[in-house]
Amino acid sequence: MLSKEQIEMARSFFHDSASRAVFEKRVEYAAKGNFLALLDMVGQAMSNNGDSSFGANLKLLALAKQVHTTQDIATIILWGSGAGSQTPIQLLHEYGLTTSGKVDIMFCDNNAKLWGTLRQHHNPHMRLPIISPMQAQAFAKKRSCRVIITVNSLHSQKSIVSQLTSYGFSDEQIICSPEFYEYFLGRMYFDPDIMIPHQHEMFVDVGAYDMGNTLDFIQWCNKDYAKVIALEADAVSFENCRKVVDTYHLENVDIYQKALYKCDCNISFESAPDGEFGGSRIHADGVVSVPAVALDSFLKIHPVDDVTLIKMDIEGAEEDALSGAQETIRKYKPRLAISVYHKPWDVVDIPLQISGIRPDYRFYLRHHTCGIYDTVLYAI
Repeated sequence: MLSKEQIEMARSFFHDSASRAVFEKRVEYAAKGNFLALLDMVGQAMSNNGDSSFGANLKLLALAKQVHTTQDIATIILWGSGAGSQTPIQLLHEYGLTTSGKVDIMFCDNNAKLWGTLRQHHNPHMRLPIISPMQAQAFAKKRSCRVIITVNSLHSQKSIVSQLTSYGFSDEQIICSPEFYEYFLGRMYFDPDIMIPHQHEMFVDVGAYDMGNTLDFIQWCNKDYAKVIALEADAVSFENCRKVVDTYHLENVDIYQKALYKCDCNISFESAPDGEFGGSRIHADGVVSVPAVALDSFLKIHPVDDVTLIKMDIEGAEEDALSGAQETIRKYKPRLAISVYHKPWDVVDIPLQISGIRPDYRFYLRHHTCGIYDTVLYAI
């Protein structure tokens, strides 16, 4: 537990209302374990985005809050187990519903071939049953049941609503929205209100994963960059990065299969299970040993003229990586875009750490998804 003085010092770094709102909710969760604070933060982020297309997401968020507070929802049926269900089930998982034990979640589909099978969502260890419409009909008289329609076609939505109504489901039980279920709120790491491209950018992508952030960077700076250094420790992800570089014919982009750390060493590493999005990380019990480098020593071997931007998303190892980048930060004062959601107190610890390296940074916080993850600290 951090001291009140440390929390207050970190709080003093943030002057805009959007940053303060994210900070307060994440501190509330870290200090009190109040999960509803994270759900409130997500709602605020959607409102701040200024887009009216989040009607579907807001309905899911309201459902999650109802489950966590009143606990009068016992069953959630996702109607449609196709591609349209991917985002809703991921959000329900992040909202704490798939593992809470408070509610039973299942799929229903009009495709008879799927009845009685199991549907795997983004967690490869969790499979949810697919029931038939006749089985779903048995829940119509249970006020504690909600049905989320996940298909995207408006025609199909109307047909399913009519089907559910004929089974006896009430309007209150049916959650249906003409908007698609969204996951991302704007372009992560390149918030247009905060990040302005410079000429001849030099970008260090730490935790490159699938090179998506590097591709976003190249588009963001309109290809006006001198060099990209991308680091990815996971072997499978590294090979995917190489394929992306070859496929898109990316120039002046160098990728390295290394973890960024506080020193040069070999570290234990745990790869993400098959089917899980991201999640590979440094772990004391990891069965794989990977080479790790400090950015300061790495740039002595691979010198550059400047470093203008560093992004880090490395599953909780951000503090260690920043410790190994102190010389680089002092010398170049690169803009930093750092994930601060992997550990509860990252939102306090990491700005304090960066300020201790260079006290002349300005700090901003933004939350970039409709889920509870992906809060980014910008140091400018």
